Amino acid sequence: MIVHSIESLAALEGEGLRCAIFLAGCPMRCAYCHNPDTWNPRAGREYTPEDLFRKIKRYEPYFRAAGGGVTFSGGEPLLQAGEIVRLGRLLADENISYTIDTSGCVELDEDVKAAVRGAELVICDLKFPDAGTFKEYTGGDFSRVLKFLDFLAAEKIRTWARTVIV
Repeated sequence: MIVHSIESLAALEGEGLRCAIFLAGCPMRCAYCHNPDTWNPRAGREYTPEDLFRKIKRYEPYFRAAGGGVTFSGGEPLLQAGEIVRLGRLLADENISYTIDTSGCVELDEDVKAAVRGAELVICDLKFPDAGTFKEYTGGDFSRVLKFLDFLAAEKIRTWARTVIV
């Protein structure tokens, strides 16, 4: 996994205190992005799932006591969905839950589906409510987001929807 940064006590990345893992890489170029330094998929430190798991475990007493877990954010974390699945298995073995904070802008391949199914919560940052402004301000494809949301609903995956108000 290419990790841009780790926030050991994140309070806004899901329920309770979280260990937030900001993964490198994002296919969109949002005009108001608060993490543009995460766009480059190679700008970060490479970890194996096992190495990152060991690092996360160091913070477990803090996030577990505060009703939290791990959040994968970014950039776009689902660009590294296969790695999230592998790390998710290690977390599950220790009864550590994870959340995914995503824009929903990725193709729904099997790794993405598996990563999302393993999450306790998916936070979907909707960006804009229509295809025109979505494309203008993000450069992304709104139809992918709609397909992603349809998948979450069909699978009955617990979801928070967020958006930016300017």
